[in-house]
Amino acid sequence: MAEKNRYWSGVAYPENMIDSWRDDIGDILQLPYAYCIHDKDLLLDGDESRKVHVHIILAFNNTTTKKRALEVINQLSKVGECCCSTVKPVGNIRRMYEYLIHNTEECRKKKKHLYDVSERICGNNFDIGSFEQLSALEKQDMAKDICDSIQFFINSLFTLGLFTL
Repeated sequence: MAEKNRYWSGVAYPENMIDSWRDDIGDILQLPYAYCIHDKDLLLDGDESRKVHVHIILAFNNTTTKKRALEVINQLSKVGECCCSTVKPVGNIRRMYEYLIHNTEECRKKKKHLYDVSERICGNNFDIGSFEQLSALEKQDMAKDICDSIQFFINSLFTLGLFTL
């Protein structure tokens, strides 16, 4: 069975992308997207620059297959070229969004170049806030906090004599 996800990320290489990809990306992809061009990354030894590449996030309306996500990104390819060889499902959309500019704890530990927020480009109504979902544990914690607040309020009414049974 094919793996499906709503959010996918891939790495594309500009030398294999159409020349107008930056201007036409929204029209070509026709999906909410975010990307950052990584042109200041270093190889693991830290001495040599890594090949320029573009991290791209796609946000589909519904879950879709890896194959389809890859097909969408590769619409940015030059004729006869493949700009992106693989895509990965995005488990945590906020983390991936921050990874675009290397604004994660892991990136800081590895001393990766921190790209400016202005270098993270979003289009076609990509809205990170609307894509984030609360985990079950976060929902449970919020429900507990609300119940605790209600209980405190009721206890206060009893204490003040404003409410009796």
